[in-house]
Parts: sequence; structure tokens; C-alpha cells
Amino acid sequence: DDRTVTLRTATSPRGVGRIDKALGAAGTLSVTVGQMLEAMMLDSDNAAMDGLLTLSEGPAAVAQALELPAGVNMARTLFEQYEAAPSTQEAYRAWLADGRDTATPLAFAEVLLRLADSRLGGPEGDARVRALMARSTLGAARVPAGLGPDWTCAGRTGTGLGYGGRTTGTNHVGLATHKVTGRTIAVAAFLRDANGDIGSREAALAQVGAAVRAAWPEG
Repeated sequence: DDRTVTLRTATSPRGVGRIDKALGAAGTLSVTVGQMLEAMMLDSDNAAMDGLLTLSEGPAAVAQALELPAGVNMARTLFEQYEAAPSTQEAYRAWLADGRDTATPLAFAEVLLRLADSRLGGPEGDARVRALMARSTLGAARVPAGLGPDWTCAGRTGTGLGYGGRTTGTNHVGLATHKVTGRTIAVAAFLRDANGDIGSREAALAQVGAAVRAAWPEG
């Protein structure tokens, strides 16, 4: 999609993706929808995510258009979430208790199954998202690390805000496919309010991949 959106640092969340970095250096940046989609899926780019949301009436409108299940809540942009980042223990606990911008693993697995069957955003769009997920190398130490060499995982990571040595969420979702049989499993692994460094949290998520491998040893 060649439609262009103008992003500004004053209204965009920080991040480490390609567009995040370019925007931080320039202050204002014009990018296409296609560029934002690729950056969001391959880099977990925050500015790109919010930029795409400007094409709709907000997160809730996107959720409604996609007919997301009740267990997936989209309420705020990433910029709004970062602006409200917890700075005290009390605020951190309040964040965890807030039902906005949360999802249950079961509900997200349903979203993944609809994506796999081209029943989420339509055949063309869903195929494009699946192709980008398959190209992504993010989260290699999470679920894919436990799946082993006989499986591929077209996935997407998410890492929440932290405070006091704990992190609101460390997640990995994807479609795990056995290379020989073609069996595809929807995997949604959410680690909530965990302590420890990123390596230990990713190792915990890798155990989910190992559980999939153990459940279907022959695919």
C-alpha cells in the first residue's frame, strides 16, 4: 500500500525498530503503509504500529472491524500506554489490574487460527501478514527455541513495560508448522508479571515450544 502517513516524535512512542530510529533522528517522517506494516511485523516497530492505527478511528475500531474475540482488548495506542507507564509500585500493580490492552492466550490462539485460515482480515491481507511473520527472526530464543529443528514458527513477539525488576508481559505468538507433516499449531505464550532478565524469561517461553514438540513428536 503506497498511502503515506506523517509521523512525529511528539505523538509517537519510542522504540528500536527501523522507523522508530529514523523518526527519532528526523523528528518528522513520512512513511508508506507498506513500510509501516513491514517494520511492525519484522522489527516490532512501535511508531509503525501507531502510524497504522491513524488510518482507522483507533484501536477499538480495529478490534471491531476484525471481530476480535472478547478476550482480546484493544483500547489505547502504544503512545498512550507509554505515556502512562508505571513509575511506582502502586502504579505497576494498578497497570496489572487494568483490563485494557490485554489478551488471554486462548483468545489470541483463536485469532491465530483465523489468520491461518484467512478468516481474519481477508485472504490477501492475511496471506501478507503470514508471509511477514514467517520472515521475522524476532523471538528466536522464545517458543522457536523449544520447538527444535523439525518445526518452523511464523511468529510475533511482545514485551511489556517494566518496573522494579518485573515486566508486565513477555510474549510470543505464532503458527508452528512441522516441516514434514505440515501440521500447524497455533501457539500463544504469555508470561505475565515475571521477574528475571530477558534471557530467563525467554527460556521460560521456550518451554512452551518444547511442550508442543513433546505432544506431537512425529508432527
